[in-house]
Amino acid sequence: MTAEALQQATSEAVAWHHARLLAAYPRVADLGCGVGGDALAIGQVTSVLGLDRDPLRLAMAQHNAAVYGAQAHFIRADLSQPLPWRGLPAAFF
Repeated sequence: MTAEALQQATSEAVAWHHARLLAAYPRVADLGCGVGGDALAIGQVTSVLGLDRDPLRLAMAQHNAAVYGAQAHFIRADLSQPLPWRGLPAAFF
């Protein structure tokens, strides 16, 4: 975990608030997921696809999701470009 990544990670309480708001959706995109702070909580209540352009942060997010048992998958994507997915009913940034 880098200091910058930790500083930018969503707190657990806020992440769980977001998860409760998104729980009704069958799948959610976490845009700019970083190390997976929100994805870890969201992935406890529904399936989440995390997108980020930083491969190191994606690796940390994948590790964190495995530790927490979150329903989360992560892909590298530049959010300034057309996104590589369709059909997700909800997106979170």
